[in-house]
Amino acid sequence: MKKLLIPSVLVVMSFPMMVLGQSAKVPVDLDGKSSIFLSLGAKANSRTVVSTSAAGVTLESGIIGLIGYAYWFDPEWQLNFTVGSFGAETSTGFRGVELNSTVPVLFGVSYYPLSLSMGSVGRPFAGVAAGAYVQSAARTLTTGTVESVNQTVLGGRLGVGVDIFAASWLRISPTVSYHLLGDFAEISPDAQNRSGAEFSVGFGVVF
Repeated sequence: MKKLLIPSVLVVMSFPMMVLGQSAKVPVDLDGKSSIFLSLGAKANSRTVVSTSAAGVTLESGIIGLIGYAYWFDPEWQLNFTVGSFGAETSTGFRGVELNSTVPVLFGVSYYPLSLSMGSVGRPFAGVAAGAYVQSAARTLTTGTVESVNQTVLGGRLGVGVDIFAASWLRISPTVSYHLLGDFAEISPDAQNRSGAEFSVGFGVVF
């Protein structure tokens, strides 16, 4: 009886570990995968509003839209490239139509630690990107004359988020980022600073 009791106790004690081992999911394998994605969000220190006055109508948008490409050259490391719109402002008045927009062009790298993997469901990450922020301002006067000016400043983005895999080919990426860039002193007389936090959600196809 004792000979049977000891093995039985060992089996019962090890059963939960066997179940956990069988139910544990292997982290989603990203090595060698690519992704094309779209990211939509807003800056924390911006606003989207339409205002009217005696001088005309002004539309300010704090929406950020980016498209990009990513490649995982390692199970934990990703290279990426993004380009898009970093907010815009349009106004119509007695001076004509004015348009002001900013386009970031960034190259970056992200780290996906396997130790924080959420099985086959998700992969947390942290990333950094650097590049150029190009601001363009154009004014179409009532006479038909167009005045334009462009300025490029260096900047970068720090971010943390998680890739949630709704399917093996689809990832949804809620992300919190911070953009740090120089002032566009040539375009804005008050040297407006567009640095600030960004809250966004990305949608990407993995292949």
